[in-house]
Amino acid sequence: MKRSRRVSVQLSEDFTRWQADPVTQMVFKALGFAAEAQKAEWDKASWGGGVVRGPELERMLLELRVRADCYGSLEAMTAEDLMAWLGMEPDDE
Repeated sequence: MKRSRRVSVQLSEDFTRWQADPVTQMVFKALGFAAEAQKAEWDKASWGGGVVRGPELERMLLELRVRADCYGSLEAMTAEDLMAWLGMEPDDE
């Protein structure tokens, strides 16, 4: 049996309520702190503050950047963004 990839408008409303929940807001704030920590480590490493050099440094900087971008993008995600990422379509019925 094929599972439907369409979701109701109710899901979008539920998602909005979830984002506004105080606990969710605390999690987003923690993710924001984590993103800032990754950026600070990136700055430190890119200015030669660490012992990593060459290709290892490039990989480390890339990983720090990806983490910071990921943490930051979660808070900005909408229900529609999440549905698109999961390959789902809104069901307006």
